[in-house]
Amino acid sequence: MKQKSNRIIAVIFLLLIFVFGIGTLLKCGDVYQMLIEKGGPFSPKTEIEQSLQDNFKSRNNWINLNGLFQRAIGTTIVRDAGGVDVYKLENGHIAYNLEKQEMDTYAEKLQELYDYTQKRDVDFLYVQLPFKVENDDMMPIGTQEYGNDNADILLKQLSDRQIPAMDIRSHIKSEGFEYEELFFKTDQHWKPATALWAAGLVAKEIQDRYQVQTKDTLYNMNQYKVKTYRDWFLGSLGKRVGAWYDGTDDFDVIIPKFSTDFQFFAQTASGSIKRKGNFEKVMLKKEFIKTKDYFDLNTYAGYIGGDYALNTIENNMAPNNKKILLLRDSFSCAMLPYLALSADTVTAMDLRHYHDMSVARYLEKHQIDLVIVAYNPSVFSDQPFDFFGRIQ
Repeated sequence: MKQKSNRIIAVIFLLLIFVFGIGTLLKCGDVYQMLIEKGGPFSPKTEIEQSLQDNFKSRNNWINLNGLFQRAIGTTIVRDAGGVDVYKLENGHIAYNLEKQEMDTYAEKLQELYDYTQKRDVDFLYVQLPFKVENDDMMPIGTQEYGNDNADILLKQLSDRQIPAMDIRSHIKSEGFEYEELFFKTDQHWKPATALWAAGLVAKEIQDRYQVQTKDTLYNMNQYKVKTYRDWFLGSLGKRVGAWYDGTDDFDVIIPKFSTDFQFFAQTASGSIKRKGNFEKVMLKKEFIKTKDYFDLNTYAGYIGGDYALNTIENNMAPNNKKILLLRDSFSCAMLPYLALSADTVTAMDLRHYHDMSVARYLEKHQIDLVIVAYNPSVFSDQPFDFFGRIQ
C-alpha cells in the first residue's frame, strides 16, 4: 500500500515538474526574442542559462514542492541540498553533520593566544558553545556526527593545559534542557531565549573568575518582554529543503523591561554604521523581522544585523568599567546583545571575515581587559583560530 502511495506521489511530482518546466521554457523564449530584437553582441548560451536560473517558474515553490516530496517518501537525508546534505534528526529538527577533526592544532593556537594575553595582563576565557545535534543517536541510521567529539577533545586539551574554559553544553545537561527547546527547527542557530540564558552564564562565569561585576536581574527572564512572531522564520537549512519538508519556526524578539542605553559602531564595505539608544533601537534590525519572507530574508539577522567582521557596543549604563574583546561566530548575533549588558564595552571580532589586523595586533593597539573566545563546533577551522595573522 505504501509503495503504491509513493508511486502516486512520484507521478504527481513529475507532472508538476513538467508544468513548471514548460512555464520556464516559455519565459526563456521571451528572453531570447527580446535579445534578438535588442541587437548587439550577446552570448545566447550565457543569457539563456541565466534566464533558466533566475526565472525558473515559482522557484521557491519548486523548493517547497521538492521538500514535500522528500517528506512524503520518508527521506531523512536530503543529499547535496544547495551544496550541503540536510539530515532529519530524531527530534524532528533538521541539521548538517560535522566531520572528525584533529584538534591539536586548535588547542595549540588557543595556548599561544592565552600566553599572549597573560603577558599583557589580559584575562582570558574560552567558551564552548553547543551544536544543535546532541549526540549520534539523533542522526539518521548509518550516519555519524563528530561536532561534540571534536569539542570534547578540545576542552580536554585546554584543561590539561590549564587554559580557562567553560562548556555551555554541560549547563544544558545539568539543567535538564532538551535540545529541541533550545534551537530553531529549521536553522543551525540557537533561539534568542537560549542566547539570553547563555549570556547570563558567561556573565556569571567572568564575575566569578575575574570579578567582572554584573547583576543577576539582567538575565532574569521576568525582566524581559517577549513578542513572538508565529511561523515567521525559515532557517538556512529550511531554505535548502523548503518550508514543506520540516515546517517553519516561530521567532521571538526579547527586549529588556529595564532602562538601557547603548552606542553601536561597525565598519562595513558599504560604510560606517552608528546607532545609539535603548536596547530595542540599537540591538534590533527590524527590517529583517517585520516582514515574513521565508526565502529572501534572514530573520535571525534581526539581532544586531548579522555577522559583522568587527563591531563595538558601548554600554552607558554598565555595571562595571570592563572592556571585552569577543572572538565570535554567528551564534553571537543573538548572544552579544545580552552579553553587552554586563560590560562597559564589548568589541566583537569575527575572524572568518575580519582581516584588517591580527588579534595580537588589536590587543597591542586597544585597551582590553578580557578576551573571550566563544565558538560552536561548526567553525572549527583554520581561519577562526588565526589569532596572529599568519593566514593570508
